[in-house]
Amino acid sequence: MQISNHHQRLIWFAYLAALFLWSICSYFELGKYLATNFLFARVINGRPYVLDFVNVYNAAILAKECLSHPINIYDPLIQSQSVQQLIAPVKPELPFYLQYPPYFFSLMLPLSLMSMSFAWVFWFLLGAFLLFITVKNNLQNTNYSNVKKAFIYAGAFCAFPTWLSFELGQTSLLLLPLFSAYWLLLKNNKPFKAGLISSLMAIKLQYTPFILVIGIILGRLNFALGFALGLALLIILALVTVGPANVLAYPNALISGETGTKIIGVSPEDMQNLRGVISLIMGGDSPIGHYASIAFLAISIIVAGIIWLKNYQLVKTDNKLFEALAACTTLLLLVSSPHTHIQDYLLTLLPCLWLYNLFSNQKNKQNTVINIATILIVFYPFLSWVFYIFKDQIQLFYIQPFFVWALVLIMICYFVYLADFHDKSK
Repeated sequence: MQISNHHQRLIWFAYLAALFLWSICSYFELGKYLATNFLFARVINGRPYVLDFVNVYNAAILAKECLSHPINIYDPLIQSQSVQQLIAPVKPELPFYLQYPPYFFSLMLPLSLMSMSFAWVFWFLLGAFLLFITVKNNLQNTNYSNVKKAFIYAGAFCAFPTWLSFELGQTSLLLLPLFSAYWLLLKNNKPFKAGLISSLMAIKLQYTPFILVIGIILGRLNFALGFALGLALLIILALVTVGPANVLAYPNALISGETGTKIIGVSPEDMQNLRGVISLIMGGDSPIGHYASIAFLAISIIVAGIIWLKNYQLVKTDNKLFEALAACTTLLLLVSSPHTHIQDYLLTLLPCLWLYNLFSNQKNKQNTVINIATILIVFYPFLSWVFYIFKDQIQLFYIQPFFVWALVLIMICYFVYLADFHDKSK
C-alpha cells in the first residue's frame, strides 16, 4: 500500500515530536536525580550503582592531593577511600577503579575547585555545547531543510548512548568532538593539527592504535610530529602535577584495571564488541575473550590500513569516499576495540551523519540494502533505547545489539557504497 506524501510528513512529524518529548523527559529525570542527591550513587535491586563521573571527579581530587604530597593515584585502596568519601553512605562492592593515563588526572584538576554536583553540571553543559557544535559542523555542507536538521539534533541528543554519556558524566562527551576534529583536519590536509588532537584522544587508550595508523597513513611525518609533541606536553603536565612515580606506574595500572577481578569499573559482559559477545557465551570474562579481542583488533587495523593505503590518492580529492571510509573506520574501531561500552557508541553519531548523507544522495534510492541502512540510521535513536530496555532478553541469544547494529552498517557501507565507487572508478 502506497503512503501519500501528506501521511509521510505526518509520520515524520510524529517521530520528531516523540524524540523531543522523550529527550525532555529523560533529561528531566537526570535533573530530578541531581536535586534529590540520587545521581552519583544509589542502590538498585540491593546493589550499589555508582556513576563514572565519581571517578572523573575523584581524579581531580587525587591530582590536587598530589600537589601537596606524593600519593599513588593508581593504588586501588587510595582510590577507593577517596571515592567512598564522595558517595557515602553508599559503598561499592569492590574498589571503583580508574585506569586512565596520568595526564587525565592532571587535565581534570580544575574540577577540584568545584563541588561534585556543580562539576557534574559543568560537565553536562560542556558536553551539550560540544555535541551541538559537532552536529552543526557536520551539517555545514548539506542542504537539509530546517525540519530535517531539527530531527538530526533531536536524534543526536535522544539516542541512548548520548543520554547515558550525560548521566554517567562520561569522557565520551569529550571524545566525540575530538574525533570529529580529527577526521575534519585529516580531510582538509592539516595532519600536524590532527596529530595534536590525537594526543588528547589518547585518554581512551583503546582507540589509539586505530587513530595512529590512519593518521600516519594520511598525514605521514607531520601527523606523527603533532602527536609526539602533544603527548610530550601532556606527559610533562603529568610529571609536574602527579609526579614521575605515577607516570611510570600507569602501564601496570592499565593491565590491572582491564584484567583484575578485585575491582569494578569494567563490565565485559555488557561491552558492545567481540569481547562482550564471548563473555556472554563463556558466562563471564575469560582469557579466550582477551586473546580473540586482541587478534580481532590487529586484523581490523591491518584491513583498515590496507584500505586507506589503497585509496590514499583518491581520498584527497573525493570527500564522499573519505567520509565513507571514515564512517566504516569509526564503526570498525568501536566493534574491534577490546574495551567498548555502550556510552562509547556516542561516536556513532559521526558515521550516522556521513552515511545518511551518502545514502540519501545515491542515484538508486530504491536499493533495498540502502533502504535498510537508512532505516537503521534514522531510527537509531529509537532502536538504541529498545536495545537498552530489552538488553537482558536480547543477551539470552548471545547478542550484543549495538555491536550487531554497527557490523551491519559496516558491511552495507562497504559493499554498497565503496564497492559501487570502485566499480565506477575503473
